[in-house]
Amino acid sequence: LQFSVWPSLLALDKVEPTWDNLINYSLKYEFDEYLILFLNNLKNAEKISKLKINDSKFDDSTKNKFTREILEKDELNENSYFLILDSVTQNYNELNLEEINDIKIQKLIEKKIIAFSKENFDLVKEASHDNIQLVLVELNFREYLKVRDEFLFELIEYEYLLKSDKLSLDNKIDLIYELDATSLDVGVSNIVAEILSVNKMISIDYEFLLELITNSKNVRNKILLFNKYFTLFKNNIESLESVLVKLGNPYSEITQKWKEIKFTKNDLNTAFINNLKSIRYTNISSDKLEDNYIKIVTKRK
Repeated sequence: LQFSVWPSLLALDKVEPTWDNLINYSLKYEFDEYLILFLNNLKNAEKISKLKINDSKFDDSTKNKFTREILEKDELNENSYFLILDSVTQNYNELNLEEINDIKIQKLIEKKIIAFSKENFDLVKEASHDNIQLVLVELNFREYLKVRDEFLFELIEYEYLLKSDKLSLDNKIDLIYELDATSLDVGVSNIVAEILSVNKMISIDYEFLLELITNSKNVRNKILLFNKYFTLFKNNIESLESVLVKLGNPYSEITQKWKEIKFTKNDLNTAFINNLKSIRYTNISSDKLEDNYIKIVTKRK
């Protein structure tokens, strides 16, 4: 069959959709509009998706070059593109992602066609939106832990990962250990406080805890953290009162003189008051139960 008639045959869907045929065509005519039209025909895409590109008779270099051209083509419609990805059996580094949309980039990551690496993370970040680069980390977290020193996440990226339903609690604890008191903002603090308040204790320092409590908007989480990590500051009155002040009313009022403070009677507040009583916190003059409240009276002087 003469090569000169191939474009016409492709346009008429008269070519058997095999990778050998399409690679052969591309060697003569490159990846032209006829090849794109052929692959955008869903019937052709469905047939060829059942064949692996690597099973083609061509050498690896030719197959890889052709595969890259497919992966980097935004002219391919999404339905055909996603079907064709089933034919790709290896992953790639440094794909040119500038011309393809975010949905295709995310699918390349989910199919493990984009290899996990810091270089690919940066490429995806530059070419996409909505933190799609973090899907690479979500789906390759074990590999990430091996090279975590190469990465420097922004706080908004930590916020995304700590909210992720694809990462386990242990994964998120690993991420929390990467943070320190100087790197916390309100968004990250709220998420970390939520995670630490209701899960197992981990090793954190006083400064980190104080920053969490300072930034957190959820009072319940603040008190849970106070109770859980009480040993971090219970032996230092200055540190203790610094934390108490950050809890907000009515809890912060316990540091003030000559106050009558009512706390709703519940397990959380009972534990809070018992912690203070356990160290004989000197500003408490008396405490007693009144109906559904615990009344605390602070000292006059």
